[in-house]
Amino acid sequence: MPYKRNILLGAALAIVFLCGIAVFNYSVDPLCYYCKEISTNRSTLNRYYQVAQMIEMNPDTEQVILGSSRGETTSPLWVQKQSNLKTLNLSAAGSEFITKKAFIDLALEKTKIRELFGSRIISN
Repeated sequence: MPYKRNILLGAALAIVFLCGIAVFNYSVDPLCYYCKEISTNRSTLNRYYQVAQMIEMNPDTEQVILGSSRGETTSPLWVQKQSNLKTLNLSAAGSEFITKKAFIDLALEKTKIRELFGSRIISN
């Protein structure tokens, strides 16, 4: 009988431990998974949320660089000097078409975009 009691006690402790981790992750939310609005004051590890914050912080942007990891290496200052348009680099490593479209839609809503530099999309 003590084995059964020990197994139940271990299971109960595991459930309490997992619930504690869940509450901690919900309250800290380092990846901003549960964020409903974009806040420029929030510190996050989520690269996509950071791009949304950059859009919010730069409403006077006229030109956007959009891409994946290769686009991240493009200097917005160099492009800005060449074109005389305020430039923002919204490239995010590993981003797919849907993500890039979401960035464009948010940028169109929040900024005054006139030009877009992007990665080429090839369809078969």
